[in-house]
Amino acid sequence: MVASKTIIDRASKLLLDETNVRWSTTELLDWLNSGQNEIVILKPDTHVTVVEYQLVAGTKQSIPDGTSDFQDSSDATVDAGIVLLDIVRNMGTDGETPGRAIQIVDREIMDSMNPDWHGDTASAQVLYYMFNNDAPKIFYVYPQQPSSDQGYVEVQYSSKPTPVDSYAVDSYIDLDDVYENVLLDYILYRGFAKDNSQESNAKAAAYYSQFRAALSGKDQMEEVIDPNIPIQVKSASYK
Repeated sequence: MVASKTIIDRASKLLLDETNVRWSTTELLDWLNSGQNEIVILKPDTHVTVVEYQLVAGTKQSIPDGTSDFQDSSDATVDAGIVLLDIVRNMGTDGETPGRAIQIVDREIMDSMNPDWHGDTASAQVLYYMFNNDAPKIFYVYPQQPSSDQGYVEVQYSSKPTPVDSYAVDSYIDLDDVYENVLLDYILYRGFAKDNSQESNAKAAAYYSQFRAALSGKDQMEEVIDPNIPIQVKSASYK
């Protein structure tokens, strides 16, 4: 695990401010947390929550919002979500019974084949779900959930990282350790941007470009090693 102090000390050294006169550790910590958030916004799979929770009556559903309206089978409130990634399977009406896999379908196809599907007979077991990227926190299920004893589903979604609460050796980032250098680039971008001089602005732009490039490069590498993509397709894509 990477401590906040490790990253912030590296940033202070590169900013030529190891005593934190110009850029305080509090300010650098704020930027570290902002960097975590921006990484997840740009690359949602960097912070994924996998949890089961109970659906509500009807077809329209949403990912957790961090309130007690969304709880797992042990009645614990689950993390707030940013964007839905996948709905894997049914988990019964108790939240602990693995059941049928859930498939994603195109809502336009569903609408054309069965315009009245929102009113079909209710069932706690979900067969299909529908999702639109324009509404990343909303999804629809088929068939609709009953008015009581709704089913639980196992959901994967991108969630907001827990803020690092202090500059310390035992206060760790909430992303994988591989993002240490990416976070460092983000902090340096914010630090140099604060000076607002021609030279500093150029450095800020360079660090932000490096920050974005690192995330883009990781996306490309993940495509290369994605086990869901046949080897022949991978080879053709990178010729």
